[in-house]
Amino acid sequence: MRTQPLSATALSMAFLIVLLVGCAPSTSTPILPAGDATAHMSTSTATSAPEWTVPVGSSPIFRAVHMDGNDATNRDGGVRALSPDYFAWLRDTNVNWVGLSAELHVSDSMDSTVEIIHSGVKVPAFADEDLVRMFREFRKHGINVYLTMNFDPAESRKADHPVKRWQMGCPDSYLADSSIQPEYWPWAPDHPDHERFVSEFWQTYTEQVVHYAKLAQEEGVGLLSLGTETECLFRTRAGSLGANDFQDEIRAMVEAVRAVYQGPLTYDQHYEAFMLADDTHVDALWEDAGLDTIGISAYIPLVEAPPTSVMSVEELEARWESIFGQYLIPLHEKYPDKTILFTEFGYTAWLTSPFNAADHWETLMLPSDSNGNGVDDGQEVQANIYQALFNVMNRHPGVLGGAFLWGNFMASDEQWRDSYFKLRGWDIRWKPSELVVRDQYCAWIGPECTSQPVRSTATPWPTVRPPTPTLASEAIESGLAIYDDGLELGWRLSEYLSTIDMEFAGTVAQGASSIKVEAHEKWGSLKLTGMKDLKDASYTWLSFMVNPGDIRGFDPSVTIFMDGKNFTYVYSKDYAEGKAFPANTWTRVTIPLADLNPDGVSFNSFYFETEAPGTFYLDDIRLVNP
Repeated sequence: MRTQPLSATALSMAFLIVLLVGCAPSTSTPILPAGDATAHMSTSTATSAPEWTVPVGSSPIFRAVHMDGNDATNRDGGVRALSPDYFAWLRDTNVNWVGLSAELHVSDSMDSTVEIIHSGVKVPAFADEDLVRMFREFRKHGINVYLTMNFDPAESRKADHPVKRWQMGCPDSYLADSSIQPEYWPWAPDHPDHERFVSEFWQTYTEQVVHYAKLAQEEGVGLLSLGTETECLFRTRAGSLGANDFQDEIRAMVEAVRAVYQGPLTYDQHYEAFMLADDTHVDALWEDAGLDTIGISAYIPLVEAPPTSVMSVEELEARWESIFGQYLIPLHEKYPDKTILFTEFGYTAWLTSPFNAADHWETLMLPSDSNGNGVDDGQEVQANIYQALFNVMNRHPGVLGGAFLWGNFMASDEQWRDSYFKLRGWDIRWKPSELVVRDQYCAWIGPECTSQPVRSTATPWPTVRPPTPTLASEAIESGLAIYDDGLELGWRLSEYLSTIDMEFAGTVAQGASSIKVEAHEKWGSLKLTGMKDLKDASYTWLSFMVNPGDIRGFDPSVTIFMDGKNFTYVYSKDYAEGKAFPANTWTRVTIPLADLNPDGVSFNSFYFETEAPGTFYLDDIRLVNP
């Protein structure tokens, strides 16, 4: 429970609280105003006098966060409540821009009608009235809004005729994806329905963007993006992504949007396309479409292999310097009249996030401190990445106009404490990275900023995770067996995206048989369900043997369930002997039930899931009380 402020000792490490007062960006650089970027726009907004507004500041750099779309805590009451806690957090973090995603949908690869769907899908679009309420509340406090169109792929990628967001518009996706059949891919120029399909798709897509553009004009939205990470769609010239292009369709969309919206336009381009621009020619989009701002979805790998120790600010600065020198500075010199923004940006609080920005984003926050400095390794890495970027931005004024920090959903303090605060996501709220961001945003405001203390009353995570004790073999052997050459009485098995052999004799850790799990694709899993609630049982550990076969990067997650509802989950490697899974080798894993069930909820199931397809084996699964 949250009973005291965040620990100043744990969070005030020297590497976190350096106040950046480096060279401010040149005010001659054509960057959108950092204060009210919508002053030139007509608006019917009428709001009451605010209790506070964020300072405009002396620097034009965006002080931004991104709260995603109608998902997570945004959908689960955060947006409807317009929580004062969230707006106070924005104020205290010195934020003056917030990004929002407007969800668009197609049902499958043959669906040429782009729709705005408000219910019956995993991530529905915000109701217009909720968007208006948010726009007005943000603007009341002097916070500008960036709104981007986003195709949500949750349903279409699992359809009988699937399509992933990044495949839309690609002429030959069926060649690289065996789940796509050529007859169901009208994006191919030789498909008999290609011309009708493309025409109707772009017509309905443009209609939906115009709908949001009208809303943006009426409510003073400061920046509007036509799309997110759909590079095959937003091609104005032929290149490695296809011999055709959609320059005419994109220009028609821009013209239709500009007829109803007077603010600046952009597109959120995936970093891979941005970094391969010479081959794809996607960098011509900004010129050919006449867009005002260059947007980059910047989850850029900073290293070539997963790091095994905490990367320092200095090491990360060197990588950001390379990215600026190789990509961003030349782009700025090519388009000096266009602001460059990281329209999405973020790295999880995980040791290897410099290699994979999304690594373990839903993993439970169980602190680990390998370098013994009193700060969790993952949180330290995340803070160092942000500090390094800000340092390099200050050394190259005017090149990068700001970054929308991903994953900072709208939620009350209580709602945040009980949800994403427990995970290693991209968010910065109540993490050491929050202090880095808060202090740099304060520096960009200038002398009028008084950087407030962190206002949350959240109890910090322990700064050092105690080592997992080693259970004696006698304690394990005397534990309650769940699987020992077969499922014990009172337990049943179910599988998902996998085939299970409960009596496999070819690879065993002990006895005559093991459980063979053939995961057909990512998220292949096995669930073991008992007959009773295990919360109040006398057992405190889950122990099992696992053999990864030849699956590369094997690290299965373990979750507890009750009546179909899952709770927190952990990754097995953290609890494995030697913290590694050698190929084709049996390894013992022992997980404290307190880590799987920190809130003490009722549960009756264990769920084993792999993120990589392939065959692995389980044996000697037991509940233990040493």
